[in-house]
Amino acid sequence: MLDTATNPAVSRPASGAEEPEDARLRYYARQPILNLHGDAYAYELLFRSGPEAFCSFNGDKATWTILDTSVAVGLEKLTGGLPAFVNCTLETLASRVVEVLPPSLTVLEILETVEPDAELIAACKRLKSLGFRIALDDFVWKPKFDKLVRLADYIKVDFTLSGSPERVKLIRKLRKSNVTFLAEKVETPEQFEQARKEGFTLFQGYYFCRPTLIKRSEIPANKLARLELLRDLE
Repeated sequence: MLDTATNPAVSRPASGAEEPEDARLRYYARQPILNLHGDAYAYELLFRSGPEAFCSFNGDKATWTILDTSVAVGLEKLTGGLPAFVNCTLETLASRVVEVLPPSLTVLEILETVEPDAELIAACKRLKSLGFRIALDDFVWKPKFDKLVRLADYIKVDFTLSGSPERVKLIRKLRKSNVTFLAEKVETPEQFEQARKEGFTLFQGYYFCRPTLIKRSEIPANKLARLELLRDLE
């Protein structure tokens, strides 16, 4: 939901006046992805529009904000050297903008709203050839996803939207696809144990850790120069 409300009690600084520090802050969150031993395997990077708000921009703008932050700070610093799962739309996948991220540390997470058309498949093939890994978010099997599954390295399954028989059937069907199955939105110890029994090897959810909010100063314009150039490339 877009944050469109404004507070009339808060006045804008006069022309030439220094902008309040809070207005220059940018927020993002990270949530760990754990392995079977409970160790951090990776982090998912999540856009936040404020200290108490979830993503309020559309998917493209949210992804751009994470890319901007990753360029300015350095992806390795954001994740402590572990892989980063970054949500992507068709626009950010089909363009060359995600190439600003280090392929060896980046998992491009395809949102469930993205249609697996020829443009997406071609973009994923190109990015895979560069060394990026692909994750399919909130995955529910449909025949149209067959080509995309062949390119995927990770399949994320939402535990709040699926039952055990459905998940077991999915894992059995795709076991030969050489993908790693990630159980997301795991919120109880019972769900964690069930996920392990079903064959999941990576886990994410409130049971382990809620997303940690991180704030930083607005990114200087010169830090965004490379992104701005890539944004204009075809």
